[in-house]
Amino acid sequence: MQKPRRGLNRDKGLAKNFTTRLKIYEFSDIDIEKAVTIAMDNNVTVYDATYIALAQSIRVALATEDSNIIQVAPCLKPRSLEVGALSGCV
Repeated sequence: MQKPRRGLNRDKGLAKNFTTRLKIYEFSDIDIEKAVTIAMDNNVTVYDATYIALAQSIRVALATEDSNIIQVAPCLKPRSLEVGALSGCV
């Protein structure tokens, strides 16, 4: 019988902790007028702007690798974090 990899139980605990704190937002939770304004003012897609608008409304940082969001979000106050910068943050 093969032994489980070291840290596997820890990883399962992290996943469970994450999923118990996860909140799902729906399209109807997004202020579309705000997203469109962000998109037009900052020359980004409405799709990208919806993430920024939602982050503003729920006051959270964005974790993304999307260069448009990384460039625009800090100017609009939601803090944006590059996903690569999160490695080792466990």
